[in-house]
Amino acid sequence: MLVTMLSVLLGLTLQQGPETRITVVKPDSLTASAKAQMIAVTGENFGNNITVQVTTPGGAVRNVDAKAITQPQKTSFSLSFVFDEVGRYELVVLNPDGRRSTPFALRVRAAPQQPWIDRIEPEEVARGQEVHAITLTGRNFETGLRVSVTDPTGNVTQATTIDRVTPLTVVLRYAFETSGRYEILITNPSGETSNVTTVSVR
Repeated sequence: MLVTMLSVLLGLTLQQGPETRITVVKPDSLTASAKAQMIAVTGENFGNNITVQVTTPGGAVRNVDAKAITQPQKTSFSLSFVFDEVGRYELVVLNPDGRRSTPFALRVRAAPQQPWIDRIEPEEVARGQEVHAITLTGRNFETGLRVSVTDPTGNVTQATTIDRVTPLTVVLRYAFETSGRYEILITNPSGETSNVTTVSVR
């Protein structure tokens, strides 16, 4: 009886094998998208022909198609998956022998929104070294944004005096020293750029 119990326990131990786990996922910051994104998964004791389960922020469990798992190795693989919801995802690796990794959490953030300028006031200013206050009204403006100004000769400078930034308004001061049309462009810290609006300098 004792020999039988030991044999069973030994068999279970051998079947379970070393722990399977995920240690790192790159990139570690993802943006929600309707298109599949490739991630690199690093860990320990991945078997041949692994399968992957992904739990979405809404609680749905999705089995990843085997074709979406590439470059499988004992300690890494690549995975293509559609992360189309904002929030916390969990990844689990399942080995053919029944071993499962503990869930690995992955955060997906909302896609940055493009800033957009609807109106500029005033639309016309006088040429000179006098500084003019310019108000840009629109949407999706972020703190830390940059305002690029292209003068009539094509020279691009950054507006250094920005008095106020809200999601809907940017107030800046700038001296328009050349007659002609100036182009104004906003770039958010996320890298998203706005449409171009113009100021006429007489």
